[in-house]
Amino acid sequence: MKQKKKVTLQIFLCLGLLGFCSFSYLEQQSTLTKLRLYIPRLMKEIKSIQEENVRLSYRIQEFESPKHLLEMAALPAFRHLKYPLSKEVIVLQAADPLECLASEDVTSSSLKPNHTLNHTLAVGVK
Repeated sequence: MKQKKKVTLQIFLCLGLLGFCSFSYLEQQSTLTKLRLYIPRLMKEIKSIQEENVRLSYRIQEFESPKHLLEMAALPAFRHLKYPLSKEVIVLQAADPLECLASEDVTSSSLKPNHTLNHTLAVGVK
C-alpha cells in the first residue's frame, strides 16, 4: 500500500514537472512568435523614417540652393537686406583661448595674443 502511494506520488510529480516544462516551452515560443511578428512592423517603420529623412534633406538642400536664395532676395520681405560694402566690414582680432590654454606654461605672460582669431562683423547704417 505504501509502495502504491509512493509510485502514485512520483507519477503526479513527473506529470506536474512535465506540465511545467511544456508550459514554459510554450511561453517561450509565444514570446518568440510575438517578436517575429513585431520585427517586420519595426522594419517598415524604420524604412518610412529613413525615407522621410531623405525627403527632408532634399527639401533642405532645395531651400538652401543659391537659385532659391536669389529668388527669396527678390521678394519684398527681403529687399531691405543688402550685401555690406568693404568699408562697412570690421575685422576684430582676439587671442584664441584654446591655444593659450593648450600651451605648457599658462601664466600671465603666455596669455598674450600669439594666436589670433579673426572675427568679421558687418555693420551698416541705413
